[in-house]
Parts: sequence; structure tokens; C-alpha cells
Amino acid sequence: MRILRINGLLGLLTALAVSVFLAGCGTTSRVPVPEYPQAYIQEVSQAADHWRDIASDVAERVRVALLERRDLLDKPIFLTAPNSRDFDLAFFQLLKTEMVSRAVQVSESIEPEGIRMDYLVQTVYHDPSRLGAGGPRYGAVSDHEIVVNVHMSYHNRYVLHLSYTRYINDADWPLYISPESQEPAVGRARTIRVIGR
Repeated sequence: MRILRINGLLGLLTALAVSVFLAGCGTTSRVPVPEYPQAYIQEVSQAADHWRDIASDVAERVRVALLERRDLLDKPIFLTAPNSRDFDLAFFQLLKTEMVSRAVQVSESIEPEGIRMDYLVQTVYHDPSRLGAGGPRYGAVSDHEIVVNVHMSYHNRYVLHLSYTRYINDADWPLYISPESQEPAVGRARTIRVIGR
């Protein structure tokens, strides 16, 4: 009876050791396992008023940045001219309006001690197959996004750098960059194609 108990215990210990060994073998490859991120909200820009919202946020953050840099408070900001796309032209005017309404000095031409402000719009195209089987759980997702980068500099140093990401309706892509070319309309915007495999 005692021998059977010892044999049973040895068998159990052996089975446990084998299972631990096999479990360890599975983790030695150290290959990461893909995991979908938890769904979250990203805004969609589909109206000129949504462009104004971005301009308004930029203007407010410029105002706050200037308050933190009192040495720049009396210096005018020169906003560089955009390319000919609808978004660029509208955003250029909206941004000036929002800044002037906050008593931020905006100049019509660059001044020797002025602050430069520039923005760059990147359009990002995603291959529609990128969502695969996990796509439907997020609902309908556009294949196009924009990244709007705004920066303000003084004496070749950044004072402010902001980035905004938005989905755009697929049909609205030409408002941001010419669909006939991946090259910028006037060297001010760029399309990045993201192809999933």
C-alpha cells in the first residue's frame, strides 16, 4: 500500500514537472501576441466648422504660450501662406480670425523680430483591408485621416508645437490634397499611404 502511494506521488510529481516544462517551452519564443487596442473615440472633420474648432484650440494655446513667454508678448506672429487646397485656405483665415479675437498680434508680413507660425497637413490613407476580422466591432471606419501639425518658432527655436489627428470622409480627401498626385500641391502637404499586410 505504501509503495503504491509513493509510486502515485512520484507519478504526480513527474506529471507536474512535465507540465511546468511544457508551459515554459511555450514562452521561450518571446514573440509578442497581437492584441487589438480598446476602442476609443477619434473625431471626424466633415465641415468647415470642425476646421474652426481646431483653429480655435490652436489660437487659445498660442495665447497661453505667449503669456508664459512674456518676452514674446509684444512680438507679432506671421502666419505663412498655405497651398491652394480648400482646407489650407480656410484654416489660414480661421486661424488668423481666432488669434486676433484673442488679442494676439498677427502681422501681414514677416518682421525682423517676429514670430513665425506654420502648419503642415498630412493625409494618411489606410488600405481598407487593414481592419480584417476585428474591424466590424468598431463600426464603419474611414480609410482617410489627417494630421495637422502647427508650430510656432522664434529665433529658430520652437515656442509651440501642436498636432491634431482627425478622420475625414473618404470623399473629402481632395479638400486636403490633390488625389491626382501624392506630391504636395505647393510643397505644403504630403500624403502617406499605409498599406496593411
